[in-house]
Amino acid sequence: MKRSLSVKRNAVSRLGNIALLMFGVVIALGIMEFFLRTFPNLVPTEVRVNPPVRRVRAFVNETYDLKQSDGDLYNWLRGSIAPLSPDQDKVVAHVHMTTDAHGFRNSLPEKATYDIVALGDSFTRASGVAIPWPQKLAEHTGSDVLNLADVGMGPQEELEILRQYGLEKQPRWVIMAYFGGNDMNDAAAYELANPFILARLGRYAFTQGIEAWRENNEGEAIAAHTSNYRYPIVLKINGSRREMAFLPAYIAWWSLCRDEIESSKNYHYVKEAILKAREISEVGKSSFLLVYIPSKEQTYLPYVNDAETLATIFSDVPTIEQDVSGYLQLTPQKVAPELTCQQMDNQAQLLAGFAAEQNINFLDLTQHFQEEASAGAELYYPFDTHWNQNGHNLAAQIIAKYINSGKSFVIRSR
Repeated sequence: MKRSLSVKRNAVSRLGNIALLMFGVVIALGIMEFFLRTFPNLVPTEVRVNPPVRRVRAFVNETYDLKQSDGDLYNWLRGSIAPLSPDQDKVVAHVHMTTDAHGFRNSLPEKATYDIVALGDSFTRASGVAIPWPQKLAEHTGSDVLNLADVGMGPQEELEILRQYGLEKQPRWVIMAYFGGNDMNDAAAYELANPFILARLGRYAFTQGIEAWRENNEGEAIAAHTSNYRYPIVLKINGSRREMAFLPAYIAWWSLCRDEIESSKNYHYVKEAILKAREISEVGKSSFLLVYIPSKEQTYLPYVNDAETLATIFSDVPTIEQDVSGYLQLTPQKVAPELTCQQMDNQAQLLAGFAAEQNINFLDLTQHFQEEASAGAELYYPFDTHWNQNGHNLAAQIIAKYINSGKSFVIRSR
């Protein structure tokens, strides 16, 4: 009997110790999560922190040069682009970056009201050019423009930014810039994001470890691959010669027919955010404008007529399909160039139809950019997914023309 009681006491003691240990682990994880939410800038930039918080670099005042080799495609297409020689790696932008108290790219001092509020992602924040399109828009319209864009934002985040910082400025116009290359994906990523930054950080550390192990064990294979570069390809348009690289993930969105996009959860969340942004803009007596930004692929691929070049571009472009939950996901299957080129405008056309049905002001920049490209203009950096200064200048001109034309729908009374 005494032995039985002793065993029970020991078991209870062990369980108590385990419970205390688990409680301590939970408390420690909670403290770490609180710390990461309080100081999200300490989290590696590759780890998404918003939602539930946003990185903020307030009151930045710095100047830097960007070279060709700083293009983001050197990262996304690692080993697929031939490196530049020192004489080729020229400076492409001289940037003076200033941010306001909330970390947005604006000059100080901040004004109490602004005529125009611009929402968007990296195309609108534009860390890679001297003068982003919202600033150019201010020059063309004579208006005060507040740039509330940030890198990696999707429609839902832009809606929240409008609520938090935009409406209080009592703008006449709210402009939401929608990027056709990844905003559909960002809408799903926002809804599916793990609410704990610590979990995302752990997953990132694990995947980085796996990638490092693969690189160490496949060094010879990587070396063999990097000696056979796919890019740059050369486009000859209207007498001009342009070298550039394309991102397969952006082309992959063309593998979807309109019905697949329209029935997806991705598109549902996009429409929901746009409608809500329009609604709260109009409650504040602001006109709302949705601007569609085409990718470099959508702008320049229509002018690639050589079958061999097309085969090179499409050699690793995956397809996108709906999963069982209704979300659009990349698959290992490769796409057919003919099909995707026929469907490249599906997303823009769907948004145009949706905007017309809902009386939303809509401006598609695709045709304007394709026309400039057909004349040989360079509107994107050769080895980056973003506009160069020419692209920002063109976007600002088109948007300013729309705003100055007075074409907007009348704001409905409520």
